Amino acid sequence: MNIVLTDAARRQLLAFSPAEGHVPRIDAEMSGGCGVSVRFSLVWEEPRRGDTVVPLGDDLFLYLDRFTERYLEEHTLIDYRETDGFIFGDRLDSSCTT
Repeated sequence: MNIVLTDAARRQLLAFSPAEGHVPRIDAEMSGGCGVSVRFSLVWEEPRRGDTVVPLGDDLFLYLDRFTERYLEEHTLIDYRETDGFIFGDRLDSSCTT
Protein backbone atom coordinates (compact mmCIF):
# COMPACT_ATOMS: atom_id res chain seq x y z
CA MET A 1 0.00 0.00 0.00
CA ASN A 2 1.34 3.38 -1.02
CA ILE A 3 -0.20 6.44 0.67
CA VAL A 4 1.13 9.79 -0.49
CA LEU A 5 0.46 13.13 1.23
CA THR A 6 0.51 16.43 -0.59
CA ASP A 7 2.58 19.15 1.08
CA ALA A 8 -0.62 20.76 2.40
CA ALA A 9 -1.83 17.48 3.96
CA ARG A 10 1.60 16.80 5.49
CA ARG A 11 1.75 20.30 7.03
CA GLN A 12 -1.73 19.89 8.50
CA LEU A 13 -0.93 16.51 10.03
CA LEU A 14 2.35 17.77 11.48
CA ALA A 15 0.62 20.82 13.00
CA PHE A 16 -2.23 18.88 14.62
CA SER A 17 -2.02 18.09 18.34
CA PRO A 18 -4.32 15.12 19.00
CA ALA A 19 -5.49 14.04 22.43
CA GLU A 20 -3.03 11.79 24.22
CA GLY A 21 -3.15 8.24 22.89
CA HIS A 22 -4.97 9.21 19.71
CA VAL A 23 -3.55 8.54 16.26
CA PRO A 24 -4.59 9.63 12.75
CA ARG A 25 -6.81 6.98 11.21
CA ILE A 26 -8.30 6.61 7.75
CA ASP A 27 -11.95 5.71 8.21
CA ALA A 28 -14.24 4.28 5.53
CA GLU A 29 -17.97 4.82 5.61
CA MET A 30 -20.30 2.94 3.31
CA SER A 31 -23.64 4.36 2.25
CA GLY A 32 -26.26 3.71 -0.34
CA GLY A 33 -28.93 1.20 -1.07
CA CYS A 34 -28.89 -0.10 -4.60
CA GLY A 35 -25.64 1.74 -5.23
CA VAL A 36 -22.73 1.63 -2.83
CA SER A 37 -20.55 4.59 -2.04
CA VAL A 38 -17.45 4.43 0.16
CA ARG A 39 -16.20 7.73 1.52
CA PHE A 40 -12.92 8.13 3.34
CA SER A 41 -12.18 10.54 6.15
CA LEU A 42 -9.31 11.21 8.51
CA VAL A 43 -10.13 10.93 12.21
CA TRP A 44 -8.06 10.86 15.39
CA GLU A 45 -8.81 7.86 17.59
CA GLU A 46 -7.08 5.34 19.79
CA PRO A 47 -5.19 2.62 17.90
CA ARG A 48 -7.08 -0.64 17.41
CA ARG A 49 -5.80 -4.15 17.68
CA GLY A 50 -4.93 -5.45 14.22
CA ASP A 51 -4.47 -1.99 12.69
CA THR A 52 -2.20 -1.63 9.70
CA VAL A 53 0.28 1.17 10.39
CA VAL A 54 1.50 3.03 7.32
CA PRO A 55 4.69 5.11 7.76
CA LEU A 56 4.71 8.42 5.88
CA GLY A 57 8.08 9.88 6.91
CA ASP A 58 8.64 12.86 9.23
CA ASP A 59 7.51 10.61 12.13
CA LEU A 60 4.01 10.52 10.64
CA PHE A 61 1.96 7.33 10.57
CA LEU A 62 -1.58 6.58 9.45
CA TYR A 63 -3.61 3.75 10.95
CA LEU A 64 -6.32 1.79 9.24
CA ASP A 65 -8.40 -1.23 10.03
CA ARG A 66 -8.89 -4.19 7.72
CA PHE A 67 -12.31 -3.01 6.54
CA THR A 68 -10.94 0.34 5.40
CA GLU A 69 -7.83 -1.23 3.90
CA ARG A 70 -9.99 -3.40 1.62
CA TYR A 71 -11.50 -0.33 -0.04
CA LEU A 72 -8.40 1.81 -0.50
CA GLU A 73 -6.60 1.66 -3.81
CA GLU A 74 -3.01 0.42 -3.87
CA HIS A 75 -1.94 4.06 -4.43
CA THR A 76 -3.85 6.67 -2.41
CA LEU A 77 -3.25 10.42 -2.56
CA ILE A 78 -4.37 12.59 0.39
CA ASP A 79 -4.64 16.35 0.00
CA TYR A 80 -5.81 19.07 2.39
CA ARG A 81 -7.81 22.22 1.63
CA GLU A 82 -8.98 24.76 4.17
CA THR A 83 -12.53 24.67 2.79
CA ASP A 84 -12.85 20.88 2.47
CA GLY A 85 -10.44 19.36 4.99
CA PHE A 86 -8.63 16.17 4.02
CA ILE A 87 -9.46 14.93 0.53
CA PHE A 88 -8.83 11.39 -0.65
CA GLY A 89 -8.03 10.76 -4.27
CA ASP A 90 -9.84 7.45 -4.04
CA ARG A 91 -13.56 7.02 -3.77
CA LEU A 92 -15.40 3.82 -4.61
CA ASP A 93 -18.83 4.18 -6.17
CA SER A 94 -20.92 1.33 -7.42
CA SER A 95 -24.43 1.55 -8.75
CA CYS A 96 -27.07 -0.86 -9.91
CA THR A 97 -27.80 -1.29 -13.57
CA THR A 98 -31.17 -2.42 -14.81
